[in-house]
Amino acid sequence: MKDYAMSIIVYAIVFFVIYQCRPKAFLINKCLVNETRNKFLVLIALLVTALLCTLPMGISPLYNGKIPDHRNQYELFTESLLKGHLYIDYKNIDPKLSELENPYDPVKRAELDIDYHWDHAWYNNHYYMYFGVVPVFLIFLPYRIIMGENLNSYHATQVFVFAFLIGLFMFLYELCRKFLKKISIGLFLCLAVSFSVISVWNSIGVPALYCTAQTAGICMEIWSIFFFFEAVYVVEKEKRQLLFIFLGSLFGALVFGCRPTIGLANIVVFPLLFEYWRKRKECGNVNIYLHVYLLAVILPYAIIGILLMAYNYVRFDSVFEFGQSYQLTNVDTIAYAASGPSLFRLVNGLIDIFISNHPLSGEFPYVVFGGVFYCHPILMAFLFGGGQNEIVKAIKKDKLHWFGVILLLSILLIAVATIWWAPRNYERYRMDFYFLLCILNFMMIGYWNEKLSGKAAATFSSIISILAVLECILCFLYYLIPQGGNPTEYYPQILSMMKKIILPWKN
Repeated sequence: MKDYAMSIIVYAIVFFVIYQCRPKAFLINKCLVNETRNKFLVLIALLVTALLCTLPMGISPLYNGKIPDHRNQYELFTESLLKGHLYIDYKNIDPKLSELENPYDPVKRAELDIDYHWDHAWYNNHYYMYFGVVPVFLIFLPYRIIMGENLNSYHATQVFVFAFLIGLFMFLYELCRKFLKKISIGLFLCLAVSFSVISVWNSIGVPALYCTAQTAGICMEIWSIFFFFEAVYVVEKEKRQLLFIFLGSLFGALVFGCRPTIGLANIVVFPLLFEYWRKRKECGNVNIYLHVYLLAVILPYAIIGILLMAYNYVRFDSVFEFGQSYQLTNVDTIAYAASGPSLFRLVNGLIDIFISNHPLSGEFPYVVFGGVFYCHPILMAFLFGGGQNEIVKAIKKDKLHWFGVILLLSILLIAVATIWWAPRNYERYRMDFYFLLCILNFMMIGYWNEKLSGKAAATFSSIISILAVLECILCFLYYLIPQGGNPTEYYPQILSMMKKIILPWKN
């Protein structure tokens, strides 16, 4: 009876939300902007989304610190820094590992029964953490110094996800306030929540280490984009503009120290910087602010870049080596890097990332991982909107067309870099660019909505809102897939319980 009661509650909530997305619903017909109380609704949606995305992170003992295995590298590296060195100070180093001509060959390691620490970088007889170092200085080290104990990695992921969601909501809201003034509060909430969940859902089940670096990267990048957008399109006072440009550059530079592939998304700020420069030129005071402007843009990238290159050189004798090539994992990364990416592998990789599909599973939760557009159909909206001249003209009029083009280019660059550096294509890698694709689709849907009015606008908003709700449900089903030591893999009873709640007639 308890399971049936939960089923009724769950279905009642889903049907209530979908009912509020009907064409005649109040939220679908009420504009987002120029309504103070709408900010309260946005805040509530943000808080609920953030809590739902962060609270479940502590369920699996493989990620909550009870069974850390190799996932406590951030904690160990923090201790290493306090001891004054950059390597992780393991005492149980197998001498046979140092004697191997190629210690990165997993077959040779298995043949000689070598004991080693999984998924670390190994170089000059020392273990190193190849995951981005920035989270250590932003969260782990300050926490260790102040509290006297190490912060569990999944808590850092919670912080980064929470901060990312705030940044994404704020950016989307400012985008609407400036350019998409006809968007309804209902459509905005559904898209903002859905795109937030799509961007971070994979980190909810497997939050420690891997997703710590990734969520730190997307968090830094969304705030970089937000500050640049504010400086160019929203803030009017020149000193605040320069401050926001400096902050945008600072957060953008920090991305490279979290996850270098996400750092490629920094190219999206070029059209924003160009637009800022164009506006300055129209005002006739380019020369006055030229040096300060260039300093605000370049200085953070230069300082962070020099520090990261020095960090890499001290560890791996190369300013561009973050440790990716020296991983001790299930693939010989040295051989993979030496082989170089072929056109065949590149094309297959892009197909796999974006459009591959797989038959549905015969077991609950039935969904399977496939290409981006197969898993999240709403992310194809930009393809339909981009083919309409009216929408393209409207985007050009607002000087956002190059921003959209570079957004798409950055997504492709990150995908290509993933294929180049990673021998295997894991679902979590797509979190590197999901948020960029979500921003692109939000823009396209928003401009699509701008050209509609009356009944057509309400119907469009209703359809897209319902699709966004269904995407949230899809993400929840993906979360339930047992994989990577997530809660449903470690506790199969959770999956059974969810099946009873979602499919009570199967009991």
